[in-house]
Amino acid sequence: MLLILAAVLLGCLLGALLAMPPPLLPWLDRLMAAGLAVLLFSMGVRIGGNPQLLSSLPALGLKAAVLAAGAVLGSVLAAWPLEQRRSR
Repeated sequence: MLLILAAVLLGCLLGALLAMPPPLLPWLDRLMAAGLAVLLFSMGVRIGGNPQLLSSLPALGLKAAVLAAGAVLGSVLAAWPLEQRRSR
């Protein structure tokens, strides 16, 4: 977890310090979207390949849904002000 947090913070620091030429920005967006798709796909493969987790899904039920919804809501609430600031 610490490695993930460090990678995100390093990316934010580099993004703030390095001015990207405008022609590269669309490529960065595409690269980020592709990386996210690969990450989500690999997580799905990992979850789908874990029979113990799949068998316990009915027991997790509501708790897992609440945690997932909270994570999505927290991400949206954290990203919203940053996106508003970027679009100005």
